Amino acid sequence: VTAKQLRPYIETGLQFQFYYDEKWNFFVGYDANFSFNKEVILTHGISLGFKFYPLQDNSPVNVGVTKDGDKIKIDVPAIIFDPNLNTFDDQPIAIKRQNKKVLDTVAKLLKDSTYSSYNVTIEAYANAVLGTEEEVPVLLKLSQGRADTVKEELIDRGISASRLNAVGKGARNSSDAASNRRAEFILEK
Repeated sequence: VTAKQLRPYIETGLQFQFYYDEKWNFFVGYDANFSFNKEVILTHGISLGFKFYPLQDNSPVNVGVTKDGDKIKIDVPAIIFDPNLNTFDDQPIAIKRQNKKVLDTVAKLLKDSTYSSYNVTIEAYANAVLGTEEEVPVLLKLSQGRADTVKEELIDRGISASRLNAVGKGARNSSDAASNRRAEFILEK
């Protein structure tokens, strides 16, 4: 037997995970075969499965109504958007859940008898990357898309479209990118 005839060979695969609706994690495992001189010595099979992550999270969302100058605002934790998009689909599950809880809480507050007669202006922002004048129209369009997305989310939660006004505000001066990818809620009589 020569060294040329003795050829160790390892074949492996990868693991892939897919998330669906923030609740299910489907995964496909890996294959591993170790061959020596064309004879399979060790084989490890593929693993398939799923995990269920319940969305039930009983931790409270701190929401309050405050007066900021002549504006009445709903103070909420930030709704974090995907970078350069008007969605929040590509965020980690924890942030997606936080966004959902914030929107659920805002909708519940707007249905409360104390605030059911108020209209709401949704002000959304974008993050300035370059800080140039050419960037301003792009950021205004992006922030308007974000405001429209939040408006649609509130409509889906039972808030009348006639009570909601969506306004894109462009970029706000801040070095914190996530704080610029957010929405604010202004109450108006």
